[in-house]
Amino acid sequence: MFGSIPEDTCDSGNLAVLQLDGNYLKGSIPEEIGNCSSLYL
Repeated sequence: MFGSIPEDTCDSGNLAVLQLDGNYLKGSIPEEIGNCSSLYL
């Protein structure tokens, strides 16, 4: 993955795992990630 994490990443409500290693991300993690009730980091 390149770029930044989209703010609407959790909009589906089904996101359970977000694996960020091995990517080329820049910027900060959006505050909306905190709304993912079933997310394991």
